Parts: sequence; structure tokens; C-alpha cells
Amino acid sequence: MSQAENIAKQMSQLLPTLIRHMYPYVFQPLKLPPSQVLAITTLFEKGNCHLCDLSHEMHISAPTVTGIINRLEKSGYVKRTADSSDRRAFTISLTAKGEKILLEFRENIRKRWQVILSQLPQDEQENILRTVTKITRGLTHEAAS
Repeated sequence: MSQAENIAKQMSQLLPTLIRHMYPYVFQPLKLPPSQVLAITTLFEKGNCHLCDLSHEMHISAPTVTGIINRLEKSGYVKRTADSSDRRAFTISLTAKGEKILLEFRENIRKRWQVILSQLPQDEQENILRTVTKITRGLTHEAAS
């Protein structure tokens, strides 16, 4: 087994545990399912977009995104605006309430990482940041290809 295969195997075992232990601190206080929080996050990152664009960005089917957006709109986190160039299409955008929940989500993440990282020496904290930054850049570059 190659070094990369061995590390990938270990990561496949560690990441679900990491996610499971982050959930109560990051998602649960928002009282929204992760799929809705991720839709809000995607809208914030990408800006106003059509349902099909959101579906593509989130890597889920258009009908699933429609359900998520319907629930978010009903709760006041997003709004639909008729597209002036296509009567059948709508542009989805965050409301002030949606932006507020996004900021709360990011603050929850920051607080949790602060607790986790405070247990490590500064050089390890910096290595984690560098590594996660490289991974994120790789993922966004991969998605753009």
C-alpha cells in the first residue's frame, strides 16, 4: 500500500468522527439541517444564482435543491426574484436573515476550531491552516475544471 493510500484510508476513518463531533457545536445551534446551511453558504460564496447553478455547486439534484430552497424561502432565509431575461427562471438570493445565519454558522466554526487548536502548539496550528488551505484550493480548482 502506498503512503497516499495509507493516509487516505486513515483520513476516511478520522473525518467522519471529526464531522460528528463538530455537529453539535457548528450546525445544531442554528436549528437548521446541514443541507440548508450548506445552501446558504453556497449562495453567500457564489452570490445570487439560479436553482440549476446552485444544484451544480452543491453537487445535488435540482429537485432536491428546489425542496431546500422552498424551505429556506418559507423561513425567510432566501428570496426568489423573477429573472428578467427568462420568465421561467428565478434568481435565488440571501435575505438579511440568511446572511445573519451564515455569520452565526461561521462564528460557530471559528469558536470550535479555536477550542481544538488551542490544545496544539502554534507550529502545528499553522501547519493545519496551511494544509487545509492547500486542500481547499485543490478542491475549488478541481471543481472549476
